[in-house]
Order: sequence, then structure tokens, then C-alpha cells
Amino acid sequence: IGQAGPEMLSFDEISDLRGGIDVLIGNAYEFELLLGESYKTGRRQLRGIFEGTVIVKLGADGLLIDPNPGGDLISITGFPVLSVNPIGAGDAFGGGLMAALSHGLSLIEACEFANAVGALSVSTPKGPEGVNREDVTSILKSVKTA
Repeated sequence: IGQAGPEMLSFDEISDLRGGIDVLIGNAYEFELLLGESYKTGRRQLRGIFEGTVIVKLGADGLLIDPNPGGDLISITGFPVLSVNPIGAGDAFGGGLMAALSHGLSLIEACEFANAVGALSVSTPKGPEGVNREDVTSILKSVKTA
């Protein structure tokens, strides 16, 4: 939905673009600005104009996937990392999500992968430039074996 502030998409813009948008992504604060309340509380008003998938990023707490109106929210756990540089984490997440989906991963698997990319991005001084496939694979394996 865009960075929090005057450049964010409004309800009218989302409604106008809804036929061209498959997935709407934002962080919890951005959705709170859009809805005037938390996503969980205000999701009904957004679902009145948008039927695609909604992803609500929760930072270190992971994310919520709202796959369709009337469906259950799916919670994806975050990865515990020491935050060093948050700049670009949202872009890293988006790139990870698109890469994972383009390689045939399910939406849930793609969100887990994107979460790992975002977590690794904030854990390095280089931000997104410090992320590589080997480290993403390592963090995903460490959580699955824990």
C-alpha cells in the first residue's frame, strides 16, 4: 500500500485498482493508518472493496496472510535476529516474495521465504545487499529443525 504517509494508497485508489492488484502488502502501521484501527479489527472494511490476498507484515513478529474475504487469517512466525539496519527490509521482503512465487512456491512457503529474506536484511549492516541465498536457506533450515 506504500510507505506510511501521504503517498500511501487510499481506499478510493485501492478500489479503482482492485482489478489490477492480486496481492496487497503493507505493514501493520500502514494498515492501521488506512483503516483507522488494526487490520484484524478493520479488515471487514477493506474486504468490502478488495478480494485479493492481503499480507500484513509484523516485523520481527512475522506476518498475517488474509488469503480471501471470509477466510481465516494465517499467521507466519518471524525469525529472531538482531536488528542492525532496517532500511530496505520491506523491499527485501517484496523481492523475496516475488522470487519465491516465481519459483513455484505456495503462498505460505513464499511468505516464509520472504520473511527470512527480510530478517536477514535487517541483520546485516548492508541491508538487502547483505542477503544471499545460502543464508536464507540456512535460516529457514534452522527454524524447521528447531
